[in-house]
Amino acid sequence: MPGRRPRLPSDLITLCISSILCHACSKQTTLEGSGIGVCNNDLHDWTPVFTIDTVAEAVLTQLRDTATHFASSLVGYVLMPTHLHMLLGMPRIEHLPQFMQTFKSLSSRSAKKLLDGDRLLHLQRKGRYHLWMPRYDDLIVYSERQFKTKLEYIHNNPVKAGLVGTSTEWRYSSASAWFGGSEGLIRMNKDFRWTEDQAR
Repeated sequence: MPGRRPRLPSDLITLCISSILCHACSKQTTLEGSGIGVCNNDLHDWTPVFTIDTVAEAVLTQLRDTATHFASSLVGYVLMPTHLHMLLGMPRIEHLPQFMQTFKSLSSRSAKKLLDGDRLLHLQRKGRYHLWMPRYDDLIVYSERQFKTKLEYIHNNPVKAGLVGTSTEWRYSSASAWFGGSEGLIRMNKDFRWTEDQAR
């Protein structure tokens, strides 16, 4: 049914619950070990540069490559015209700030090569180019219920925005990997576990 949120298959998301609690980005230095983080990042001035396919694909390629570099797992994502949501499984969750810094820096460079004119001008702040807003929001996932809620929220973004009728129709999302029988642009790790025993 158009607009209906697909239910998560329980056999794919039986996650082991750890003692990791919710923390803001500034407090993550106190966290150690394996974990899943939800990260949300907006483009500077909400400029809709991800409506340009080449830019969107370049940014997602950098996201995949950064995850590989940090030996991390992409569990879910959606790239909207003006922002990015993702669920990231990391063997060392305390490295999440470094992951985001690396991804934002390298994806900014990749996008800049593909932008010109008014869109590039809108990404100027005090005479300097910035693709992303300087801060990002994040949250550490601490339960299976929270994981389901966050993944469904991420996948439903394009539907709620009126861009598509169902989540699997949005190209720049992991919804097709979870529900559509297609791997999509980036391979998802739907079996990521974040307890120490399973991380080893």
